[in-house]
Amino acid sequence: MKSCLDSLPRGSEVVFHLDPSVDDSSNLLQKIKDPRFTLIETPERIGFSEGLNFAIENSKNSMIARLDADDIALPWRWQVQLRAMRDLDLHFGSLLHYFPERKVAKLIPGYPVRLEGSQFSLVTMWRNPGFHPAAMLTRDLFSELGGYRKAIAEDYDLWLRAVACGARIRRDSLPVTVYRHHGKQATADPLWEDRVSRDPLVIESKNNVAKFLGFEKGTSVVASSLLRSRNPFFFMEFRDLFRGDTIGANSSGD
Repeated sequence: MKSCLDSLPRGSEVVFHLDPSVDDSSNLLQKIKDPRFTLIETPERIGFSEGLNFAIENSKNSMIARLDADDIALPWRWQVQLRAMRDLDLHFGSLLHYFPERKVAKLIPGYPVRLEGSQFSLVTMWRNPGFHPAAMLTRDLFSELGGYRKAIAEDYDLWLRAVACGARIRRDSLPVTVYRHHGKQATADPLWEDRVSRDPLVIESKNNVAKFLGFEKGTSVVASSLLRSRNPFFFMEFRDLFRGDTIGANSSGD
């Protein structure tokens, strides 16, 4: 919370939703006396997606940003993203990945690649190119999409729906958040990507993106093998392959 509040622009706020917990989280958070900080506790567990929606409903600003309690907002995050949002509906910075349990290479930068327009849209068909703790979007877009749904990957589902409605989206290469990795995260599960790919809500959203991009059922995308690749330079290869706004795909695969 300190990193977030220290760099928060004038007129901004931090809204923290807390489900009932057995640890000392509530007492610790109640000690934060900053007037820009609001703690909202619910008497019953409402779940992650509904908790996010509830917190946003109880906030007031026109821009919405996301940060996990154990992550660190880099000092330039808010200024950089607010500047980017002048021409966008949804913006992503990159991450510095922090592995506290490692003895070496504890801090690793994310892939330094920029994706926008059709580049970002096409990547979403195969994987999640947007970092949730480094996202900023307009309240208007969030309201238009109806907020988070109870998908396994609620953030990925939201990005897909944003693409399908024609939102202006860009991912930049500058890190704006230090993202802490630990073994208890859902994404640490080796079956995580498989579970997400089978989620009916994600499948529905992907189908809507396919329609938006002009891909009819049965369309063969030439880059499918690259898009499924686990090559660490995947994003850079993809950017080079689809440089510019050049979708032009139809049912014949032209």
